[in-house]
Amino acid sequence: MADVTLTSAMRSNLYSLQGTASLMATIQGRLSTGKKVNSALDNPSNYFAAQSLTQRASDLSALLDGMGQAIQALTTASQGITTAQKTIDQMKSIANSAAQSITTASNASGTNVVAYTALGTKGANAALAQANAGNYALTNLADSAGASLNVLNGDSMTVQVGTGATYTFTVGASAVNNATLGNGGGTTAKDLTDWMSTITKAAGGGVANAVTLTGGMFGSAGNLGAALTFSGTLATTLGLTSGTGATTASGGKLATTVEVDSVAYTGQAGATGSTLLSELSDANGKVLTNSGPTTTDGTHTGPGTFFTLAVSGGQTTTLNITATTTVQDVMDTINSISGLTASLDSTGALKVVNNNSTAVSIEGTASGLFGTANGSIGANASVSTTLYHGYGKVSATNLPTTNLTNLQAPTGQSRLVDGDQLKLTMDGVTTTLSVKTASPDATKGEVGSVADLMTALGKIPGITASLDNTTGQLDIRSTNGKTITFSGSAANKLSLPPSVAAGQSSISGSGVSATYIKQYDDLAKLLDQQVQDANYKGINLISSTGNNPLSVTFNEAAFNANKLVVNAVDLTSKGLGLTASTGNWKDANSIQASLSQLTMAATTLRETSAVLGQNLTTVQNRQDFTNNMIATLKTGSDNLTLADMNEESANMLALQTRQQLGIQSLSLASQANQAVMRLFG
Repeated sequence: MADVTLTSAMRSNLYSLQGTASLMATIQGRLSTGKKVNSALDNPSNYFAAQSLTQRASDLSALLDGMGQAIQALTTASQGITTAQKTIDQMKSIANSAAQSITTASNASGTNVVAYTALGTKGANAALAQANAGNYALTNLADSAGASLNVLNGDSMTVQVGTGATYTFTVGASAVNNATLGNGGGTTAKDLTDWMSTITKAAGGGVANAVTLTGGMFGSAGNLGAALTFSGTLATTLGLTSGTGATTASGGKLATTVEVDSVAYTGQAGATGSTLLSELSDANGKVLTNSGPTTTDGTHTGPGTFFTLAVSGGQTTTLNITATTTVQDVMDTINSISGLTASLDSTGALKVVNNNSTAVSIEGTASGLFGTANGSIGANASVSTTLYHGYGKVSATNLPTTNLTNLQAPTGQSRLVDGDQLKLTMDGVTTTLSVKTASPDATKGEVGSVADLMTALGKIPGITASLDNTTGQLDIRSTNGKTITFSGSAANKLSLPPSVAAGQSSISGSGVSATYIKQYDDLAKLLDQQVQDANYKGINLISSTGNNPLSVTFNEAAFNANKLVVNAVDLTSKGLGLTASTGNWKDANSIQASLSQLTMAATTLRETSAVLGQNLTTVQNRQDFTNNMIATLKTGSDNLTLADMNEESANMLALQTRQQLGIQSLSLASQANQAVMRLFG
């Protein structure tokens, strides 16, 4: 194009149009990509800086996925622990029920054969009076000679008013309705007088007929308007079914024929974890639930009372006591308070240790449980008080000679009576033993005392029988490889199992219901299954210490990256130290051992849950931080490379206008040449 000559005006306009076109191409590129820096050629410094920020944001985004999965794994483990805690609570309930089923009013040792005997002699004790009738248990009453009356839990008295309605009082039953005419129950002499008063008042029509204890004798002052007929074991024991007390004629007064004295309380049984608070007594044999006013002295432990423990400047905890509250419930409440620990030894000594640097105040109507009424436990100090099960225990000396009819019956059963039979069947052969208190004939299979029973059992081929005079456990075993089957009315009253296989013992349950044992072990298996199911994408943090740990990376560093490592723990029944009840639950102490294991297991679950909760919070906080960091990095990168679309649009419009003006200018510049051409035209 060297032969083409442009005027300076045209060349100037042409260069201007070329520059405008180049700028328009650049602006169009920015408008189409939204960026003002699309390559290192546009702005090397901004391009590489933005690329570094974008790459880091991408790396952190990849870590976010791992954090999200870690949160799900920790949440799954936490949910598994919550479910396990509920299962542990169920197991506690089963264990407490099992313990209470064998720890009845006169059966503090929780055995399957228990003879109640007087805890001491009369000594200098005075006859029981109404003023302190509520302080002593019916099961601890003796006659005027100091001999135990052998009142047992489950004994009952039935009273018929004239030829009309009958009402029954049962030792150990609830005393809630004693103030209303009807069936009643209770554990103390006052419970009985309260219940009897509703009947005598109804029969005599006045308050003057209330039953009271005077000189150890039950009686009412006013004349009765209807005859009262007494029957039942308790009535017989109190002398109300013989002599003038058998049927009290209309118009006569009620008076017992046997004096009833309190007895000395030597040899009481220490409370266990499963002992109901309503069955506690103090060292003097007084029933703790009735040993004083119910609102001020801090010694009442009956339903409706409470105690409050307050750590100075910290946690305040209150336990409201119900009819089913046990000593174990008290310990669980104490152990739930930070810095406090509670333990119960074999003597019934309840020790509370305050590991806090500040004192703990004790208040409430049941504060006497701690040996102090409305007192306190000093900083880094402890208090201890011995709690007694107020209804006697097995007497090693008297058990063998005790009549079978004076054995404590298990919960839900009446005591043995003459005529009850124990049938033992082995290999198709059945041996029948019959209870007969007076002059039993061994040749006819009649047994009157515990010793008679042991002798008769020892004569059956293929069977061995032994008796622990301390615990009262009756151990029957097969020696010929055959199964022994127990039946008859006496089998349940002796808490014998339905059968004993070869190599097993009748005390494998020792009065503990097989239903409770099965429920407990089934729940332990359920616990294991629940823990195993707390699995998220192959990650299980609570089923075994051998499981792979959870590792969460928080930054993109190639070396020494910031990580959180959560090690797996074993929260199965084995890992929590829980033993099966089958073969182990023999008495209240063995069940108490399981309750202690459950308490420790619950503590372990709470501690593990707290650790997992902290780890979960850490990951969630880091996730939030990483999300914010990614947003910051992306914003920084965009600030370096993104174009201002408004500005670039305005620039494009200006360039388009410039281009149009340039074209017009070029057209004007070319008109001079066109004029020259017209001269030749």
